[in-house]
Amino acid sequence: MRKAFFLGFFLGWLIVFGSAAYGQGFDVQRSLEEAQRSLEEIQRSLQELQRMLEAEEAAFLPAMIRTPNFEVIYAQGEGAGEAEFAVVQQAAAQMEAFFELFNQLFRFNPAGAQGLPMRVRVFSDTQAFDSYLAYRLAPVEAPVVYLHFERAELRELVINAGAGSEAADIFAHQAFVQFLRAFVPQPPDWMLEGFAVFFSGFAFSESGELVHSENLGWLYTARAARVSPLDILSAQGLAAGTQGAAQNAAHLALEMPVFEAELEEEAYGEPDVLPSGGPADAEPAAYEPTYEWLEAGEAAEPGLAEPGADPLENFTAHAWSLASFLMNSTEDYMRSLTDSFMTLSPAASHAENTLAVKDRVLFGSSPDAFAADFHHYLDSRRTFAELVGEGRAAFYDGDEELAGYLFREAVMLNSGHYLPFFYLGLLAFNAEEFEAAEVFYLISMEAGADTAHVLYSLGLNAMAAGNNEQAVDFLTRASEEDPERFAERTEALLAHLAALED
Repeated sequence: MRKAFFLGFFLGWLIVFGSAAYGQGFDVQRSLEEAQRSLEEIQRSLQELQRMLEAEEAAFLPAMIRTPNFEVIYAQGEGAGEAEFAVVQQAAAQMEAFFELFNQLFRFNPAGAQGLPMRVRVFSDTQAFDSYLAYRLAPVEAPVVYLHFERAELRELVINAGAGSEAADIFAHQAFVQFLRAFVPQPPDWMLEGFAVFFSGFAFSESGELVHSENLGWLYTARAARVSPLDILSAQGLAAGTQGAAQNAAHLALEMPVFEAELEEEAYGEPDVLPSGGPADAEPAAYEPTYEWLEAGEAAEPGLAEPGADPLENFTAHAWSLASFLMNSTEDYMRSLTDSFMTLSPAASHAENTLAVKDRVLFGSSPDAFAADFHHYLDSRRTFAELVGEGRAAFYDGDEELAGYLFREAVMLNSGHYLPFFYLGLLAFNAEEFEAAEVFYLISMEAGADTAHVLYSLGLNAMAAGNNEQAVDFLTRASEEDPERFAERTEALLAHLAALED
């Protein structure tokens, strides 16, 4: 209940202060809601099936489930027990939810798909998964693989459920590849790979809900390379397929820095100058995080191609950049994109579909203006790491209005990281908005911020607000949580509060 209140309070605060919105053409929230409804409907149907089987005291549960658009097979054993049946149920429900999500954008007629229901084969044993792929194709270093053949009945998505989070990282990517190629066996390369990366930002939470966090892992690469969008629209023979999915999952690490709190003494102020009368007299504890980049550091400039390199060498990045631009820029470009879907033909060759889509996307736009808008869009976007870094710089430079904007934007990209919430707490504290500060601090703690540090900051906030009883509670807990860092400084504050009571 408390978390729901915090999030509701925060969303209201965002609305009041405003935040730039991307994705004007594709309503992510509405699409999530539609996909979630589809997921829940399928789950109810599957639960009813299980109740019927249990009522009939079936000797074994079926190892295959058919839903409106999928045939999901548990690939180990002739019959499945309850645990195995649950794996099949989950895969079937999630595939239908993804289908609904993808088709919120593409609006394909399911009657036009080749080989419906699409086949999904689920393994829970890595050795069996590898053996099957070696038999069907060749060993592949990825836990989710879409196998595409000219004959629709041979196509299938193969999942190693035993890989856990590793499989979840590329599940949406490969599910989209299967979806698109069921309707258009030979789509344009940029559309196949670009939207596979775009939709990889959708995943299922531990509670089973479909959630979204925009995937900006390729932004550095695409922004630095300065590739012409016309070259991306025309590219043929470059879609990375399974390799691209694994590459995309690995590259996501570049977008997310590791923040380490360096709790420096001077960041806190001395206890004897801490307030009884307001935030102007006190500087609450501030994080001083450092960036440790995963895989590539800031100095490595991962997006810069070597002299003489193929400008489309990192095709996954460029395909994503074009898809993201068309989805997130102007209404006219979004309309050109959705109109281009209607030019796709299941009977057309790869070259024919590529040319038809290119012509429709560029219809009504000059090539120079299209390219200029594309690069302006990429230059204007920021990753979570960049927003946090620029927000911190603005905060310490005293530009709190800019800092607030940047931290709110960071939260919109990744609401699961503690740091922007903590800085929003500091900003609210400095603005004497003590209730808002408390909410932000508590959200940051729930998101993984240092508990003792947040409790100490909450204590300072309560003191500034005149809530002395609450301040005693927070400061006492901070001291108990980490006496080495906070016992001495909280002792003076608690003595000061006790003196006020006397």
